[in-house]
Amino acid sequence: MGEYERKDCDQFLWQNKDREMVKVLMGLRGAGKTTCLARYVRRLEEAGVPEERILYMDLSDPDMQRFFPQEALYRRILAHLSGGRRAYLFLDEVQALPDFSRLADGLFRIRHFDVYLAGSGLRAALPALRAALPGRCLVKEVYPLSFAETASALPRPPEEADLLRYTEGSTLPGAYGRPDGRSALDGAVSAALFHEVLGSSAIRPGLLTRLLRILSPRLGDRVTEKDLAAAAGRAGRPLLEKTLRTYFGQLEEAGLLLPAPLVSIGEDGEAAETAGEGRFFFPDGAMTELWGKGEDLPYRLLRNALAVELCRRHGTIETAETLRGPVDFLTGRETIPTLWQLIPRGNGAEAKEKWEILQSAPEIYRKCVLTFTPEAFPEGEGVIVKPLLSWFLRP
Repeated sequence: MGEYERKDCDQFLWQNKDREMVKVLMGLRGAGKTTCLARYVRRLEEAGVPEERILYMDLSDPDMQRFFPQEALYRRILAHLSGGRRAYLFLDEVQALPDFSRLADGLFRIRHFDVYLAGSGLRAALPALRAALPGRCLVKEVYPLSFAETASALPRPPEEADLLRYTEGSTLPGAYGRPDGRSALDGAVSAALFHEVLGSSAIRPGLLTRLLRILSPRLGDRVTEKDLAAAAGRAGRPLLEKTLRTYFGQLEEAGLLLPAPLVSIGEDGEAAETAGEGRFFFPDGAMTELWGKGEDLPYRLLRNALAVELCRRHGTIETAETLRGPVDFLTGRETIPTLWQLIPRGNGAEAKEKWEILQSAPEIYRKCVLTFTPEAFPEGEGVIVKPLLSWFLRP
């Protein structure tokens, strides 16, 4: 991991150092949260923080779990970091501690503590954490390696072919570019499924596997809950859509699924959510290798990589349907609403149609095209044309 720069996570930790906030890293297992914490600890030591004023605890370690519940762990932390001087506390894999938000609240009240939490499958626990720490909690989602991070290890300027290779392989730090990458990806995903998904009594392994095999070939396609429920059910007996949402919700909370719900945009620009329809993406495009690829459509994995990058920059994504037709992505609906079309080649079969759909969208939306051939699109048409390679390389 040391050969890749991870500026996004590094800056989040360093810029919020000593702020009276609890800092939280969350995301898929294997995305690099622990490594980011370790690098930050080294930076603290290099800045002169004494080793005895830094405490790192992995709460998934059975030796640490001897100190559960919170009260015993709290006393152990206080004993280690006594003295009233500034101390830095790192609790990793906090999801292993039931109701860890209570412990976080107690530790926050000790003014000389700078508290950092990290864990997988934390999405469902965030409301309780934010309720315990109202206005005092900063959350950073950690995704697998971005293209900019992988390009930082190249001995030359990155090229288009590098971006396409990036979209085709695993982007987990422990798997990217390695001969045993498939094995590393399989291990990380299996651990996430076992700990964060199958840990729920509502999830059955057989049905979970069937749903993943159904969903994987449809990566990035427009799908409806009704169609997926019919495909997952038995002859004449579709799966209940409520059950389908439960399984997808667990996968999303584990960081294994990135949903892009469908939003319908009217002539006046008003956006309305369309229940039960949208697109789904994986945080790592190579996850399709685990459950089966679909039709070998051009740039399917590039669109998945784009979805992940938009999530990294904007937090959430949606897909959109205008009166003229579909748009790949909608971001920032509550801030700067932006419509995104991926048109890799200006002379591609869909290029003209996708361009015209975007161009005709209501003026209240910012409109962007991402392409390898920006010269193929006219300027001054109300649409911003961004070169794909440089856009992915943006910090």
